[in-house]
Order: sequence, then C-alpha cells, then structure tokens
Amino acid sequence: ELRLVGLMAAVIPLAEAVARGLDSGWSLTTTLTLAIISATVAADAIIRRQRHEFYASLGLVVLTIWSIWLDAAIIEEQAYILPFGLLLLGIGWAERHEQHQARFQMASWLGLILLLGSSFLQSLPREALGYTALASFEAFVALVIGIRAHSRHYVLAGGVALLATTLAQIGPAFIDLSRWAQLGITGTILLAAGLLALFRKEQLLATRRRLASEWRQWDV
Repeated sequence: ELRLVGLMAAVIPLAEAVARGLDSGWSLTTTLTLAIISATVAADAIIRRQRHEFYASLGLVVLTIWSIWLDAAIIEEQAYILPFGLLLLGIGWAERHEQHQARFQMASWLGLILLLGSSFLQSLPREALGYTALASFEAFVALVIGIRAHSRHYVLAGGVALLATTLAQIGPAFIDLSRWAQLGITGTILLAAGLLALFRKEQLLATRRRLASEWRQWDV
C-alpha cells in the first residue's frame, strides 16, 4: 500500500535526524524533523484507528521533547524521565480501557518504577529537598489514583514509595537523636498503638475485614 510505503519512507529522515543529533548535536532542524514525523504517524493512526501505531507516534513525541531539551542543553534527569514515564502510564490506562489487564499491569509497573524509583533515588541526599518533595508528591498521587481507580499495583507502588521516602528522610534524623530521645519516641508510639488496639479492637477488626474484602475485588 502507498500508506506503508510512505511510513517506511519516513523512517529514513527519522534515522537521519537521530544520527545527526547523536553525531553533531541536537538542533532545531532535528527537532522539527521529529515533530513532523510524529504528527504524520499520529494522523495515520487516528484515521485508521490503530492503537499501537498511535503509541508509536507518542513515543516519537517523547523523542521530540528530548530533542528540545538536548538542544537547550538541559541536563536535569527528570526532564527526560517524566515524559517517558507518563507515556508508559498512559499506555497502561489505554490498555485497561481495552480490557487487556496483562498489558495494563506491565506498562503501569514500568512507568511507576521509572517515575517513583528515579525520584526516590534522587531524594536520598539530605540537601535534595526538591527531589524529596517530588518523590512524595508522585507517591501520594499514585496512591490516590490507585484508591480511586481500585488498582492494587498503584496503591502498592504509591504506598511503598511514600513509606520509603518518609523513612529515608526521618531515619537519619532519628538516628542522630540521643538514646533517651529514641526510647521515648519509640515508647510513646508503642503505647499509643497498644491503647488504640485495646479500646478500638472490634472497630479495627471490622475495618480490616471490610478493607480485605474490597481489596480482593480490585484489579491486580
């Protein structure tokens, strides 16, 4: 078909643009070439209602965004990670809409690990307050989305990331405290938990059973 010939012909300037960018640096010409090709592939995918071809066009959009950042000499890792991570999550939700649970899980896990994992690792240095805020925000958003959409892996990923970020920030400060302060804080937490379990035992058990029942009905 002429359509296939045209799409295959688009691979030539695409490969040439990428090669030129890798060899002599990314330029406005490279970015415009990528943008035109991505728009062409997207238009063909929309007209023919080809979901996977549309995913490919979005991948080219991400490559175009990267080209813009490289041309502007932006070296911030999150500027490159965020577009690709969000693309993976978007593909996951599209596959969920099409009732493809395995693809939804695979794309979502890849996106969540990329986004949450990268921001968590960058938040580990004590002076990285911006990355700490980003890691906490991303984890909280993933947790909320998981609860609203009844998605277990979003809840698990968001919950684990939020807990890990909190422990990574509070842990060193707790270790720096005196031994008496550590014992006092630990004892207070244990006492409060014990009193809560003693006086709210039935309510806690009922809540646990209800949440466990709802959890089993959610998507994996």
